[in-house]
Amino acid sequence: MCVLWSFTYELDLHNMSLLLALELLPLLLALPRLSCASNSTHSSLDGQAEALLQWKTSLSDWSNDRLDSWTKGSNPCDWDGVACSNDVLHRGRDQGDAALVVSNISLVGFALVGTLDRLHFPNLPHLVYLDLSGNILQGSIPSSIGALAQLTHLDLCCSILQGSIPSSIGALSQLTHLDLSNNELNGSIPTSLDLPHLVYLNLGNNHLSGGIPSSIGALAELTYLDLSVNDLNGYIPPSIGNYLPHLFYLDLGHNSLSGLIPSSIGALAKLENLDLSGNDLNGSIPTSLDLPHLVNLELSYNSLSGLIPSSIGALAKLENLDLSGNVLTGSVPTSLDLPHLVYLNLGNNLLSVGILSSICALAKLEYLDLSFSILNGSIPPSMGNCTKLAYLDLSHNFLSQGSIGSIGNLTSLHYLDLSHNQINGFFPSTIFKLASLTTLALGSNQLNGLLPPELGSLVLLSYLNLSNNQITGSIGSIGNLTSLHYLDLSHNQINGFFPSTIFKLASPTTLALGSNQLNGLLPPELGSLVLLSYLNLSNNQITGSIGSIGNLTSLELLDLSNNQINGSIPPTFWKLISVTTLSLDSNQLNGLLPPELGSLVPLTDLNLSSNLFLGNIPPEIRHCHHLSSLLLSDNLLTGEIPQELGYLTNLYHLDLSRNNLNGAIPTTFSDLTQLYRLKLSYNYLAGRVPSTAATLISLDHNMDLCGDSYDLKLCETPKLDMEHLNRKHSRMVLLAFFASFSFACLSIASILVVCRRKKCVKSKSKRKSGDILSIWNFDGKIAFEDITDATENFDEKYCIGIGGYGTVFRVELEGGVTFAVKLLHSMEEFRDEETFHAEIEVLTKIRHRCIVKLYGFCSHSQCKFLVYDLIERGSLSSILHEQELAKELDWSNRIAIVADVAQALSYLHHDCDDPIVHRDIKNSNILLNQDYKAYVSDFGMARKLKHGCSSWSTIFAGTCGYIAPELSSTMVLTEKCDVYSFGVVALEVVMGKHPGDLLLPFFCRTEQPGKFNDILDQRVAAPSTINEEKDVILVALVAFACLQVNPKARPTMQQVYQALTNRSRSAFMPRPLHEISLQDLHDYCVIIKNT
Repeated sequence: MCVLWSFTYELDLHNMSLLLALELLPLLLALPRLSCASNSTHSSLDGQAEALLQWKTSLSDWSNDRLDSWTKGSNPCDWDGVACSNDVLHRGRDQGDAALVVSNISLVGFALVGTLDRLHFPNLPHLVYLDLSGNILQGSIPSSIGALAQLTHLDLCCSILQGSIPSSIGALSQLTHLDLSNNELNGSIPTSLDLPHLVYLNLGNNHLSGGIPSSIGALAELTYLDLSVNDLNGYIPPSIGNYLPHLFYLDLGHNSLSGLIPSSIGALAKLENLDLSGNDLNGSIPTSLDLPHLVNLELSYNSLSGLIPSSIGALAKLENLDLSGNVLTGSVPTSLDLPHLVYLNLGNNLLSVGILSSICALAKLEYLDLSFSILNGSIPPSMGNCTKLAYLDLSHNFLSQGSIGSIGNLTSLHYLDLSHNQINGFFPSTIFKLASLTTLALGSNQLNGLLPPELGSLVLLSYLNLSNNQITGSIGSIGNLTSLHYLDLSHNQINGFFPSTIFKLASPTTLALGSNQLNGLLPPELGSLVLLSYLNLSNNQITGSIGSIGNLTSLELLDLSNNQINGSIPPTFWKLISVTTLSLDSNQLNGLLPPELGSLVPLTDLNLSSNLFLGNIPPEIRHCHHLSSLLLSDNLLTGEIPQELGYLTNLYHLDLSRNNLNGAIPTTFSDLTQLYRLKLSYNYLAGRVPSTAATLISLDHNMDLCGDSYDLKLCETPKLDMEHLNRKHSRMVLLAFFASFSFACLSIASILVVCRRKKCVKSKSKRKSGDILSIWNFDGKIAFEDITDATENFDEKYCIGIGGYGTVFRVELEGGVTFAVKLLHSMEEFRDEETFHAEIEVLTKIRHRCIVKLYGFCSHSQCKFLVYDLIERGSLSSILHEQELAKELDWSNRIAIVADVAQALSYLHHDCDDPIVHRDIKNSNILLNQDYKAYVSDFGMARKLKHGCSSWSTIFAGTCGYIAPELSSTMVLTEKCDVYSFGVVALEVVMGKHPGDLLLPFFCRTEQPGKFNDILDQRVAAPSTINEEKDVILVALVAFACLQVNPKARPTMQQVYQALTNRSRSAFMPRPLHEISLQDLHDYCVIIKNT
């Protein structure tokens, strides 16, 4: 038994060994492979870690501190912002072997500083998720990013990446999320973004240009598309609506897109957000925008016109609707039923009062803006149903006192703006019910009487504007408004001493009491309002010294102008180191301008004119390098103008007139490339006037100025002092000179005799018909002889005008045919003969009834001249400058003249094969026939713009006072230069004289804008009919629109002509002419561009 058991035991043991060996065999066989896999895993991670460490070393020291866990030798899967996952190895995929690889990198908001150049993307082939947003990454996006074949999420937003979007991103075929927004990327959107799985695309807030590629429609899975705040142009591709069925968010706002809103957007059934605002879209709002899930609709600040479609009333889920800044007319449809609407902005349109009845049903409305419309009449009582309304802006309309009674029911209001209306009488008591008000604006109405004490009950008010009314008496109740930060009571009739109640306000930052009847001294307590940033006490009767104002070190604007403040400026005053606008003009201040003036470095506008300041202009003023306006006129300043003024390269307006300055004008003035207006008259300046970029220049009443422009005498060439030469040498020089001169005279006389004989023979044989039209087939010789004979070699008795480029002569040829011939002054523009001929050939083909016919030219070795049709009555300039003739030019003729000029320029810019820019539109280049029909003339200096080009770099041309500001500084010619010049002429026709200061932007003017009626030409009777009044207003609106400083803000001449010929446009201005201010015209002129 024992032997048997022993044998059995040995057998079992053997079997067990075999079984164990068999079980371990696969494991033993796998050991080499596992070892290999382990090595491969470490090698792969090492390579990925090395790529990340190499990038880390290229970042700033600060960035390295933020990535302190990224160290050599450590496991990258444990690093901050890095995550790993298992990945099937290529070598053992069939057996399901896996290893760890870097798959996710998220460094959001780490504030890393550097570039992506050293991040070797091919070493990160398993990366699925990459988010580097919220850092400070510069440079371009490397094209090697296309190697991340498994990437599904890429976010590089909110850095300062530059350059173009690499087309290699189109190779990331697994990508579902792409965000490159809020960078500095430029170039076009790549057409190669063939990303079939992309769900989210955000390229907003960059500098991308070109059109939106239609290939975006191929991104069939897209749900979110944001291309806003770029420079994209062209049309919105219909493919966005046709092929993106899942889109719920679409933002193309704030670009330069044009054309119609494609009706295909109405097919985006899932759309919740649609923003097309801030473009140049035109036409009407499509009725097809039937989007049942839409929550937010923004179409503001385009050129949309027509009625608001009733289909908007079907957008049942809409919460925000913004259609402001368009040219929409009519009222809101009565079918408007938007139960969830919270935000409604329809301001800056041409909507009428009927709109209010529809709005009253919007029970959830919290924000309503109907400003800059044509609302008049009464606000319906049902307006009180909008009990949740917190923000209401009805400014710039025509509402009256009796129309606003129901506003008192809106007890939830925090913001109320009724400024720029026609509310008259006493302060509206209904407003005292609005206990929650924090902002109240009633400026520019017709309120009168005292401020009621009940105003003090609005204790939550932080902003109060009652300016431009007729409020009288004191303002004692203001002291109860202890939360008030902003107070504007300017342009009223408040009298007495400076109101001490102001000092009860806890922390006012803005105080405007200008243009009242305040008198007495500035109280010392004024210096305690240390948080004041804006203080305007101008146009009062304040006396005494400046006092403690130097303690207001937070001041950014200080205006004490037009008072009776005297004495010198105290030293403490120069502690106002934050001030940007300083106006102390029209007082009785005296003393020297100290060097400390240069410590006011932030200054942009300084006006010390009309005082009694003495001494030199301190050269330390050069430190105020932000200055754009420097006005020191009407003082007692002496000495030379410091060269340092030429270092103020931002200067736009410089006035040193009516002082006792002497010496030469600094040559550094040539460096003032932004200068628009320069006044140096009534001084004792002498010498050569340097060239400047200024358009409006006044140099009269000086000692002895000379120069090549500005209607100055030519500077004399220094003469050789013969007395200092050796007498013998002088005698030899003179003898040689007289001998040479005599020989030359004899030679010239001989040549002239021969030439004269030949000329007589040729003249008799060739001059027969006298037909001016035939001369263009020859070399100009016949024309030259015909015209020089007819004018007796351009004798001045035939002169009928002198222009900037030439002198005009009346020429009558044989047969009684008359022409106007302009003899060009200078050949500088036409040294290239071929270019001259090409330009003239284009101009001779112009055919328009409002353009003087240019028959041709003569290009002779001695001179060049242009031949025009003769318009007998003469120029618009000559008529406006002649009292009796100007009286005959009534308003109907003046309006027609402006329209004729607009039609001519519209033809040149828009109807010629290549647009033609005139370059010198002014009143002396507009001729009138016997019926006062206007003709644009003087095309000798015109230029054509080739198709595809919007500008021409040119030598300086034009006439001071008519030249667009950008042309004088950039020398780049566009059609908008003519538009500006036309605006000057249009305003000149209305005023009867050059507009002068009205050409300055409103913020640069030294006087407050007055009534439009005050600037009309008083030599002609006032407009006699309502229609005539509206037409005159329309001409002025057009003029102000054309005079915008920004060329892009000006309308085209086509828009101008359409506005002038569609007289119904003037109906939006129903105020009588005598009530319209220049500010009104400035505010409303933007509508012309939307025509």
